[in-house]
Amino acid sequence: MLLAAMRYAFSLGIDTLVPPGNFDHFRFAVEHIDEVLEHPLTEKELDLLRQRLPSVADHPFMDEECYS
Repeated sequence: MLLAAMRYAFSLGIDTLVPPGNFDHFRFAVEHIDEVLEHPLTEKELDLLRQRLPSVADHPFMDEECYS
């Protein structure tokens, strides 16, 4: 799932991926960045992310209240 999420972000055309503050997730991102860049997002991974979206949709990354 984490690789798919990283690949999805790059499929949107980003140039930089800012890893989360969690040290284990940061390490994962650093250790797997080459793999993500070498292998683009697959349709199977995109379907997996679409299936997972409803379970996290109520947990926004940045709540609008952060900008108030």
